[in-house]
This record gives sequence, structure tokens and C-alpha cells, in this order.
Amino acid sequence: MSELQVSTEVLRQEAEKTVTDIRKMKQVLDKQRAIIRRMGGYWQGEGYDTAIKTYMTLSNKSSEVLNRLEDIPTRLFDIAEVYEEMERVNQEIASDLPSSLLE
Repeated sequence: MSELQVSTEVLRQEAEKTVTDIRKMKQVLDKQRAIIRRMGGYWQGEGYDTAIKTYMTLSNKSSEVLNRLEDIPTRLFDIAEVYEEMERVNQEIASDLPSSLLE
């Protein structure tokens, strides 16, 4: 039978890395939006209107995906807490057991 080994430290590290990565992606998206808006100063007309509409549609979808991804680190932190709590409970139970079956 296979064993699943979980390191709560690794779970937390991955959650923190995910939070950082999502934050960076949101910053890139914000910078892109600012660039697109500034383009309106020198690019006007139907071409710009179509381009910005298309970009904003895709940008909004990207934002939705990033917002959904933000749930993942929260879940990883929660899983780490559950594992640590269960380990504490198991240790308490084990410490209450007799050291010998004959006792």
C-alpha cells in the first residue's frame, strides 16, 4: 500500500509562492491596461475602439481566472492547519496508550 506524505512546511511555501505569483500576474495585467489606455492619446478611431474592446474582454477574463486562483493558497494553508491539528491529536492519543500491551 502506498503512503502519502505531506509536509505542512512545503504546503505553506507553495501557498506563499502562489500568492506572490498571482500578485505579480495582476501587476502585469494592470500595467498592460495602463499602456492600452495611454494608447488612446495617439491612436484614435474605430481601430482603437475595437482593439481596446477586445483587449478589455480578454483582460477581464484573465482577472476572473486570477481571482479564482486566489482560492488555492487559502486552501493549502487550511490543509496544512488540518494536518498539523490531526498530528497533534494523534500524538496525544498515542501518548495516552500504554507502553506495553501487558499493562
